[in-house]
Amino acid sequence: MSELGGENIRDLTSAEDGVIFAKKDIDFINRNLRPSGLKEIPPNGLVLDLGCGEGSFVKGLQKAGYRGFGLDKAKAAYLDEDEYIQADLNEPEKVLSRLEDKGLKGKFDLITANALSDYVAGEMDSIHPAKMARVIVESLKPGGVFYAPEVTQTILGERSLIKYLLERSMIQLDERQTIFVNQRDS
Repeated sequence: MSELGGENIRDLTSAEDGVIFAKKDIDFINRNLRPSGLKEIPPNGLVLDLGCGEGSFVKGLQKAGYRGFGLDKAKAAYLDEDEYIQADLNEPEKVLSRLEDKGLKGKFDLITANALSDYVAGEMDSIHPAKMARVIVESLKPGGVFYAPEVTQTILGERSLIKYLLERSMIQLDERQTIFVNQRDS
C-alpha cells in the first residue's frame, strides 16, 4: 500500500491512476538514487510489479513510458499474456524459468512491491523470505532497484526479507528500508 501524495495504491481504478502512481514512485526512487551517484531508472526502463493484481499499475507504467510487466498467482485481468507471469513467489524456480523464457531474467531496472501485502494476504506464513529474495535478486540486472513501500516492507521485514536481500549483494539505500540496490556483478 503506497502512501505517496496521500493517496493509496489500493485506490487504483484505471491505468490513468496507474500513470500517476508510476511517475510518483519512480520520481521518489530516482530522487533517492541521485545523492548516492547511482544510476536512475531510465524513462523506458524495464519494471516488474510483484503482486500486480489485475494489472492497473503495470498499465500505468506502460502509459508512462516504461516497459512494465506483472507477476501474480492469479491471471492479471488488464494485462495480455506477454505482459505478466502467472506464478507463485514461493516457487522461485518456476518464476525464474518463466522470466528466462521471456528473455527477462536478470534484466529488470526496477522491481516494485506496491501491493504485495494484498498478494500475500492470509498467506504470509507460506512464503519463505529467502525464496522471495532469490526471485528479486536474480530478476534484477546489476544496479537494479527493488522498491517496497513502508507498509509492505514492514510486513516483509518481520519475515527477514531484508536479511536475505542484504546477504544476496543488495544494499539498503534509505533509512526507511524501502529501497534496495543490487550490487552483484552478473
